[in-house]
Amino acid sequence: MLSSIENLTTVISTVPLSFLTKNENTALNLYFLLALTIDGESLYGEQESKFKKYIAGFVHATGGRIKAVSFVQNRVYLLIGLSQFCALGTFVRELKLISGAFATRKLGAENFTWQEKYEAFTVSLSQIERVSGYIRRQRSLDEQESYASSWQRLTSRELY
Repeated sequence: MLSSIENLTTVISTVPLSFLTKNENTALNLYFLLALTIDGESLYGEQESKFKKYIAGFVHATGGRIKAVSFVQNRVYLLIGLSQFCALGTFVRELKLISGAFATRKLGAENFTWQEKYEAFTVSLSQIERVSGYIRRQRSLDEQESYASSWQRLTSRELY
């Protein structure tokens, strides 16, 4: 006889999702704002453009959605949607490993490495456009204010 938790797990894992429409599928994603920091050599120009495309391809290959990407000095900002069944820590570890190898081997950035630490914030569905705009404007915002005050403003209601 199965325990009650095994019955619950079985029921949840066999629920058909075919009744969901394309728009309702976004409810199955968890959105995150990631801030990753580069140690060593940063990427510029064409290298940066190719790296953004590579990151977008990785996110799509893992079943995620990418809403915005921005490079500012030695930081990379990503707004991504991941399946609720995807472990964020595992995703970031694999992203860093694979993209770091791509940067050094294919883009010629021999001293490219990621810092071990990263920042991750959940983003509600109602705030996706707001945070996406923040990421797109990040380069100009970085020239106007410090990194710390930028994060403080992001977590408050004072986004432009």
